[in-house]
Amino acid sequence: MKRLIVLVSLILMVFLCMPAFAGGKQEAATGEKGVTITVAADENDLYAWFQDISNTIYTPQTGVKVVIEFVPEYRTKKYVILQAGETKYDIYKLDSFEVPAFVNNGWLVPVDSYMDAKFLDSQLPGLLDINRKMGGQLWGTSYMNSGEYMYVNTVMLSKLGMTDPPKTWNEFYDVCKKAKQAGILVHPYADMWPDHITWERMLQSFGAHLFDAKGNATFNTKESVDALNYMKKLYDEDLVTYETGSIDKIRTIISNGDAMFNVNWDYQTVLLEDPKESKVVGQTKIMMMPGLNGPGASIIMDEGLGISKFGPEKNRKAAADWLKWIASPEIQKKMAMKFGWFPTAKSVYDDPEFLSYKPDLQVKMVQKQISADFGPQMTQVKYMEFRDIVLEELAANLSGTQTAEQTLANMVSRYDKIKVLLK
Repeated sequence: MKRLIVLVSLILMVFLCMPAFAGGKQEAATGEKGVTITVAADENDLYAWFQDISNTIYTPQTGVKVVIEFVPEYRTKKYVILQAGETKYDIYKLDSFEVPAFVNNGWLVPVDSYMDAKFLDSQLPGLLDINRKMGGQLWGTSYMNSGEYMYVNTVMLSKLGMTDPPKTWNEFYDVCKKAKQAGILVHPYADMWPDHITWERMLQSFGAHLFDAKGNATFNTKESVDALNYMKKLYDEDLVTYETGSIDKIRTIISNGDAMFNVNWDYQTVLLEDPKESKVVGQTKIMMMPGLNGPGASIIMDEGLGISKFGPEKNRKAAADWLKWIASPEIQKKMAMKFGWFPTAKSVYDDPEFLSYKPDLQVKMVQKQISADFGPQMTQVKYMEFRDIVLEELAANLSGTQTAEQTLANMVSRYDKIKVLLK
């Protein structure tokens, strides 16, 4: 009888406690589903896709709603929004060269406490350290490991009796000269110029450095003069087609078979193999960037995300979880195969399907990479202003109205008026 009473009592206790447990579970689920994180970004196909996969995959799995808001004129307007301390956004898109400005202005929160060892180990070695770390802290994540690479049309190269592309800038000049003389192409090379990123790449390739540790200009040197004179020589001898402000125009030139070489961001790789976009399918490959005495280096600039200091503190963990999801092997593989950008998750580079899709990866993995030195030392919103200075002075040099020496001296003088040195 006592056993029966005890048993009935236990059943009643469990029954009476059930609403409390059920209520707790329901409350947790509701709280999870109630979280909405808002991302500020510029409108493009990649972020539209991020929104789509968040709606169809991430939210059903986690209960967290993601809203990506496209901000008109985002590159400049985001600074105005941040300076106003806008509390609406949890996450901002920012390029690697913008991290110092964001950090020094106090616009981000460090994410170290949200990043577990498993996630950090899943990313390409050094990627976050180079692009997202400052002062010993991590200020966001990368979702795209983008780089500038030189592409070569191997069919055209073979017409010169060559199988290996040139390894130095002198060899590169000779090959372009031979291709023009042989009537293979009017302009064997296509590149962005005047362009601030090309300027930076060429200066570093010729052994120059743009800034010292505090942000003083150090690019008025013999090496910098040699780099500018080299770019001018290609133009004066009609060996190159220069375009300003449009990487797609550069891509179209080689896609149409009107260039043997071009330099472009790695998104071009996939489009060169798309019959709808290219007349040279199967004819191009990524080559090592030339250098002074052997293969040189390519500029890498990641795109990434950071968590706003002004957004709701209660949303920060959910925001960090979404950052990790976007950089996960699953999403990185999907992104790379859809858009052609190189992934940040290292396991994707061992994926047989991905390797067969992007066979030029062996160059990517051995190519020496240098981080973008243009702008990182600027602690205020000076990036766009300095970019315009560079473009104006390079245009004057290209037109022949001023020498390389005058061009660099003018850049330094104008930069000194807007610079803000690091302490």
